[in-house]
Amino acid sequence: MLGWLFRTDSSKWKALDKALTRSFLKVKGEIEALFSWVSHFQRLHAQNSQEHSKFQLELEHNASRTDLLEEEVELLKKELESLQGRSGKNQVRTRSELKSEPEPKYVPEPRLKTTFEENILNEIMPNRKKFILQQIIKLIDKGDLSTKQIEHIIVREKRYCGRTTFYAYLKELRDRRIIPEKIGSE
Repeated sequence: MLGWLFRTDSSKWKALDKALTRSFLKVKGEIEALFSWVSHFQRLHAQNSQEHSKFQLELEHNASRTDLLEEEVELLKKELESLQGRSGKNQVRTRSELKSEPEPKYVPEPRLKTTFEENILNEIMPNRKKFILQQIIKLIDKGDLSTKQIEHIIVREKRYCGRTTFYAYLKELRDRRIIPEKIGSE
């Protein structure tokens, strides 16, 4: 009576077996693909964690350096205030003070020159050019100074003349062939 149930039709069972095998192979392939993606994302997560840790250490290092610099700035400000307190005048202004109201400029009252001072100045003025030319020649004779260094000494340090006048004097000395065309280590 139940013989029809146990009857084996081998072609149907084979087809079912093939279909199940194909389905399980597809499932197995999809699972392998999923595990491949999971391992890929785990590697990315590990790399990102390492980079995050590195950046966090750098950030902490920069924060500590910033703190040290801020402390140094505060110490310098205190030192500046103490120096200003000693001198009684604001000789150095910080950037924040520059934005505040400008201090009134000190304009000295014109002083009348005495005849003695006028006579001395009148004697010096005609000899001024000769004196500056002599100073330039002395510096050139030292041999180890460049034109820029000589300019710095004559114009900025000693303030004998302006930059334009200095180069005019230098040109005159070259034209008169008192000095060579190239000076020092130009």
